Amino acid sequence: MAAEVSSTNFYGSAVERPLAPGGEVFAASVEASREHVATCGGSAPCGHAFVCGWQLGVCSECGASVSDARRAAEEAAEAAALLEDRCSFAAGSSHGERLRGWGVRVEWLLAFTWEHGCWDWPTWRVVRDIIKVLLKEERSGAL
Repeated sequence: MAAEVSSTNFYGSAVERPLAPGGEVFAASVEASREHVATCGGSAPCGHAFVCGWQLGVCSECGASVSDARRAAEEAAEAAALLEDRCSFAAGSSHGERLRGWGVRVEWLLAFTWEHGCWDWPTWRVVRDIIKVLLKEERSGAL
C-alpha cells in the first residue's frame, strides 16, 4: 500500500518583517543580486559567473569550459582558501568555533529573506543568485 503524501504548507505571508536589522544592512547585497540576475538570468548569454567547485575549469551554469586564465585564478583562490582554513585550525580554532562564528539570528535571517524577496525560492537559487554573488563581491572588495 502506497504511503499517502501530504502537502506542505508555507506560511510566508503570515510572517512579518522584523524591525531590526534595517533594510540598509542588505542594500548592497540586494543590488548585487538583482544585477547578477539581470545579467546572468533568462535568455542572456551565460557570463560564466561561477565555476563548479569540483571542476574549476567548467561553468556551473552552462557547463562550458572557461579560459585557462580563469581556471588558474580559480585554482589560486581555492589554494588561498585552503591555506586560510589550515592556518585557522593551526591557531587553535576548532571547527565548531568556526561554524558558530558564521551563525545568524532568526531576526536577521527573516529580514534577509524579506529584503531579497526570496521567501519562496528553493535553496539552490538562494545560493546561486544571492550567496555566491555576495561572497564574490565581498572577496573582490566591492562590498
